[in-house]
Amino acid sequence: YIQQPGYQHDVRRLIMRGTPNHGTELYHIAWKALKETNSVPGWFRQAVGVTGIISSGPELIGIAGGQMTPGSKFLKALNGPSDTISSEVSYRNIAGTECTNFHTQYLLPKPHDCLVTRGSQSLAGVDQYTFPVDHHQLHDDPAVYNLVKGSLLAAGSDFGGVQNNETEPFSILS
Repeated sequence: YIQQPGYQHDVRRLIMRGTPNHGTELYHIAWKALKETNSVPGWFRQAVGVTGIISSGPELIGIAGGQMTPGSKFLKALNGPSDTISSEVSYRNIAGTECTNFHTQYLLPKPHDCLVTRGSQSLAGVDQYTFPVDHHQLHDDPAVYNLVKGSLLAAGSDFGGVQNNETEPFSILS
């Protein structure tokens, strides 16, 4: 959106958590298994936390799975010719680096958060923050929450002097 011609200059800060900017190999692996066996592997259902009626068919992977495959037309269009970022927007990229899920911890090159590799999350020129949590924990980890909250509350058009620190997360609550 920010890179497109219709951009309205209405984004001041963009905070990404576990965002697969360059796709995820997990969907690619599951997509191949679905095409070969007409069934979604059980390890994939567990990795993405989905069970129930749609857990064995193509509905689980669907169009989004194809779009999130590294190198897809969707990702090429989304990222443009390069990972250029707007100088008008302040960015934060938050990534998990842990995976204890037996079904996925060995499928992806490390470091990864059980669903997305660190390389896929990275964007040149964007402050990178890592936390020792998996993908599903990024939404409720207290340290991640503190960083997001502090970033949103920071004064000014940037992040108000909150600096990149990959070893100790910023905390406004301590």
